[in-house]
Parts: sequence; C-alpha cells; structure tokens
Amino acid sequence: MNLADVMRAADPRREPVPHQRASLDGETPVTMLAILDRTCVVLLDGERVLVRLDRLDVDAENLHWQKKSLTAGEAFRITRSTRSKLASS
Repeated sequence: MNLADVMRAADPRREPVPHQRASLDGETPVTMLAILDRTCVVLLDGERVLVRLDRLDVDAENLHWQKKSLTAGEAFRITRSTRSKLASS
C-alpha cells in the first residue's frame, strides 16, 4: 500500500518507527530513516535520499508506529503553561 495513503488514514498523533522496509517506485527496496509530513528520508544504495511519500509502498499491516515528538511550538506552549501555573500557586 502507498505510504501517503497509509499516513492520511493514520492517527495524526502517531508516526511510523524509523528503520522499516519499503519499496521505492514499486521495485527498489529501501529503508525508511525519517518519515516527515509529505516526504521520507530513505537509505538507497548507502545514500540518504529524500522522496515523496506517494513513491513508497509499505506493508500497512506490519508497519510499526510510535507517538510523534512534540514540535518546538507545542513544547514552548506546554512549558509556558506549566510556568504560569507554578507562578500562580
């Protein structure tokens, strides 16, 4: 199944775990190193290459997932909120 389709249907708070296998353009095996919003860094012939998600095919049933890391903005808002709660206590 196409990785772009899998990502659209997935929980937006989760992302695929790195170092999983995929197929580039339906024929070339690659290892996914980092899955971003629209692109993925893959290991292809020992080189790191950036490709669009729609060029990668994965086995959706065997894909492993993890919780997404916080963005810088989310981390800032949490820190600011925690500080204001502590200051008002």
